[in-house]
This record gives sequence, C-alpha cells and structure tokens, in this order.
Amino acid sequence: MTIHSNLRIFILVILLITSCKPKQPPVNRLPKIDSLNIVKLYSKMSKAQIANPDSALLFCEKMRVIWAKYNYTPGLMDYYRYVTTIYSNLKLETQRGKLYADSAWQLAKEHEELLYKAHHIYGIYNMAISDYTSATTHFLSALKLQPKPIDSIFVTAIDDYLADIFSFQGNYKNAVHYYEPVLQLAQKSGDTLRIMFAYLSMYQYCIEADSTNAAYYLFSAKALGKQIKDKSVNATLNYYLGRYYYNIHMTDSALYYLKESIQNIRSNSKSFDRLERPYLLLIRLYNDTKQFTRSKIAIKELQHLIRVEHMVDDNKEVYYKCIYTLDKQEHNIEGALSALEQIIEVRKTIERDLNDKQLLNYEKELKRLIAERTIIDKDNQLKKQHLLTKIATLTAILFLINGVLIYFYWKRRKKLEGAQWREKEITAKLKTEKALLQLQIDERNRIGQELHDDIGTTTTSLAMAVETLNKNPFDKDALDKINKLARVINKQINVIVWSMNMRNDDLESLINYMRTFAHSFLKEANIDLDWKGSGYNNVVILGYKRRIIYLVVKELLNNIVKHAKASKVIVTIRYTNNFLNIEIADNGTGFVDNRIKTSGNGILNIQQNIKKLNGSISWNECSGTQINLLIPI
Repeated sequence: MTIHSNLRIFILVILLITSCKPKQPPVNRLPKIDSLNIVKLYSKMSKAQIANPDSALLFCEKMRVIWAKYNYTPGLMDYYRYVTTIYSNLKLETQRGKLYADSAWQLAKEHEELLYKAHHIYGIYNMAISDYTSATTHFLSALKLQPKPIDSIFVTAIDDYLADIFSFQGNYKNAVHYYEPVLQLAQKSGDTLRIMFAYLSMYQYCIEADSTNAAYYLFSAKALGKQIKDKSVNATLNYYLGRYYYNIHMTDSALYYLKESIQNIRSNSKSFDRLERPYLLLIRLYNDTKQFTRSKIAIKELQHLIRVEHMVDDNKEVYYKCIYTLDKQEHNIEGALSALEQIIEVRKTIERDLNDKQLLNYEKELKRLIAERTIIDKDNQLKKQHLLTKIATLTAILFLINGVLIYFYWKRRKKLEGAQWREKEITAKLKTEKALLQLQIDERNRIGQELHDDIGTTTTSLAMAVETLNKNPFDKDALDKINKLARVINKQINVIVWSMNMRNDDLESLINYMRTFAHSFLKEANIDLDWKGSGYNNVVILGYKRRIIYLVVKELLNNIVKHAKASKVIVTIRYTNNFLNIEIADNGTGFVDNRIKTSGNGILNIQQNIKKLNGSISWNECSGTQINLLIPI
C-alpha cells in the first residue's frame, strides 16, 4: 500500500458520487413511459450505491426487468456493468462480480457490436482484484473496439480507470496523462465539489510524478473549497494543504491547516481512522521544531482516539519513529530502544507483505499466460481438426477404403500428439515452478545474509553497551555509544531497504544515493565536494550490485576523511560500453603502495567487494590520491 492509499480511496469514493457518472443508459428504443422509468431508476441507483449497495442492486434489477421485456441488449450490458461494479468495488464480493462479468461476455459473443462494453466490464472486475495488467488490456481493448461516433463520456470514464491503475503501479506520469481528460470533463460540468476533487486527484498524481504543476492544482482546489461547507471535504483539503506547507518548511501555515483538518474530522465523523495521517504529520512537525511538549500532548490525543495496532503499517512506522525521536530527546533509552524494535518489526512486516504480493503477482501472471496459451492451442486444434475432417470426408466419398484407413491413422496420431503435448506442458510447468522457488530461496538467503553481516555486529555492540549501562546507569560514554549504535542500525536498515526496493534498480538512483551520503558525510568533516555525473536513469542495475558499489564508495570516502588530511574531494562518474567508471580524487597527503598493503581490513574488504562484481580498482598519486573503479554493469 502506498503512503497516500487511504486518502486516495476516500477521494475515489467521493468521486463515485460526484464525479464523472456513466452516460445515461440509452432508451431510444423503449416506449416513452419505460424510458422515463429507466431514467428515474438510474438516478435512484446512483444516489444509493455508496450508502446502501443492496438498495442500488434492487434498482438495477428493476431496470433489468424493463430491458429484458423488450430484449434490449445494450441496456442489459449496462445492467451487468452496474452490478459488477457494485459487487466488486462496493460490496467486495468479487466472485459474484465475476459471474456478472462472465454473463456480459457471453452476451457480447452473440452481439459483437457490444464487445467493447464487455471489455469495459471485465476491466472493472480485474481492477477490483488488483490484476492491473489484465485490467489495462481490457480497458484499452474497449477504447479500440468502441464504435463511431466516439462517446467522449465513455472514453473519459476509461481514462479515469487507467489513471488509477497507473497510480497504483507507481507510474504517475501516465496517471497524469490519462487523468487530464477527466479533469477537463469535470471543469465543463460546473459541479464545484466534483471539480475540487478532480483537482485534488490531479495534485496527488503530479506530486508523485514530480510535476511543477502540482501546486497549481492544489491551490485551485483551495479556491473552490471556500464555496463548500462540508467538513468532511474540507478535512481532506486542509490535510493536503498542511502536507504541502510542511514539505516547503512553512511551519505556521502547516500547523494551521493540520489542526483545521483534525478539527473537521473530529466534529463530523464517528470513525476517527482518518485522523491518523494529520495527527502523525502534526507530531512530526512538533518534533522537527523541537516542540516536544506539544508533541507528547498530540501523541496522547492520538492514542486516546486510535489504537496503534489498528493503524496501517505505513502509519505505524511513522508513529514509532515519532515515539523514538521523543524518547531519545528525553534520554529515555529503554523507550527509544523499544520504539526502534517496533520500527524494525513494522518494516519486516511491510517487506514480507511486499514479497508475498510480488509472488502472488508472479503466480497470477503465470496462470494468465498458461490460460492464454491453452486457448490458442485449443483454437488451433479446432481449426486443424475442422480442416482434416473436410479432407477426410472428401476422401471417403472418392476412396472409401483409403478414407477409413486415413481416419484411423489420423486418430492414433492425434492421440500421440496430445500425450506428447501434455508431457511437454507438465515439464514446462515444473521448470517454471522450480525457477520461481529458486528465486524465492535466493532472495531470502541474500536478505538474511545482509541482515546478519550488517546489523549482527552492531546489535552485539549495542547489547554490550546496554549491559555496561545497566552496571553503571550514570556512564555517559555508554549512553552516547548506544545513541550512536542506534543511528548506525537505522542507517544500515535504510541501506538494505533501499537496495531491495526494485524501484531503485537504475544507475541514477545509485548516483543520487551516493551523492546524498557523500555530501552529508564530507560536510561534517569540513571537506568540499565536487560531484560530476548524472542522467543515467535508463541504465538498469540490480539491488545487490547497487549496495556493494555504495559500500565501496562509502569506505573510500571514510579512508579519505581518516587518513588523507584533504580539504576537497572530486567524484566523477561515467558510464560507457556497459562499464561504470567512478573516479575519486582528493588533494590530501597521498596514498603510497605500502599503505595500501598495510592499511587493514578496510582496503581488503574494498578489493573483495570489487572482485565480486568482476571489477577493478587502482590508486594513483597526483597532488593527492586518485582512485579509479571500473565495474561491468
């Protein structure tokens, strides 16, 4: 679940009521009285579907009876769409939703001109079960098969779904592209509430896509919010404004809007689940501005309103980070360590859920490919059988005896081919399952080894420091050591999480991560940094390689700070012919060959890590030390 998923779900529910409604069902072929009844029933269904889905289903059934009376197939397709949407998205009964989607597909087979509507319905169902690949395929097929003249409302509804799918997949640039027609249609409607929520959705997509237009959409929504008195709507708007001002470090404005959002929710809702994010952001703001007393008060209010175990994992992590910061400031070592343990547990849960979701997606994709292949094979087999039947029939008329012999020969051959095909299919399936299992084992072994190598030693030192503190509670050195080790563990976990996140599997992410570390690290040592090289976001590099390269650069910079007595470091990065070249130069005292051989485990670890990547490293003296790394990517 992404960091803004709860708010996105709330906005989508509101948009179901206020935003781009499906086109009124076509009733031009029905008697006037029944046409009016359809319009009235549709209006009642639209109003009831969020608050009372069961009532909405009753209205759908009444519309179906009218359409079935005249055998009006476009209306029946609309009925299947309404019912599939209600069962899949509102009642969360996806199996029931699939039954109606299948019925629509069967009807479309008899009326090919309605096939685009069947694709639309199947896209809605697949989106409800998070099968975004299939949903995208069906939605695009619906757009492609739509007959002329083009229905702009239908196209806009599909664009809205595609924008949601791309946002769930993290492809926010495509989400912005597909949501633009939805926003334009909302603007034409003149509905203030609908336009405001369209602006907020576009703002959210633009923020994630790093678009410079994000602030425009937010403040456009703010301008419309002044006309709306609904506190639930204002709560969402105020939270977005508070988060915006927090990100640009305008503390007073952020405090104002976050408090307004909390007040809106508390005065308008019996359920306080939506209080999690504004409260947590308010607590972070208090901690950032050293207002720890107010932070404690806000935490107690949040604990009174919401139980921590009921929070989503993302919010739990933010909550425990706030507790850790507060306990650390108050020198509550036990509390800080407890919060740190909770952070680690939450991150493990998040990573486990992510791995489970990835495996589930792999399984779904495998089943889909097998199903598609089976359908293709069956179609080919039927076509081949039809052709052979014709040949056999013609041959039987001309040569009865020869025809009988050919028929039995063909039947035996088909049986053998079927057995061989089934054997190949089973073999391929076993190989695929074995490969997936091996991928899981390798990934788990790598994660376990990284946790053991990076965090094991640090946690042992931390335990020894705690034992020393237990013996002498007033030992300030032990306390400082615990604080330092806790920060080290936090950084190590961040590195591991960063290396495992597949979104960072590109060279530009690695360069940005190393540059951020180098800037911070060398700044503390009063050493100037000149960093050269960027713009390689299309170069893929796996997580374990990123982590090894990062650790090597980190160790080299650490050696410069410890031994070189330098005042300036120049880092140059080049990528040519599938090789990554990193050059690190300083103006220090130099690094002669005998020091390379006797400088301890640090250089040995660097050489071993470079060897793991089949790379090379060299040291040269030139007004200081120049280090060259050459690594195949």
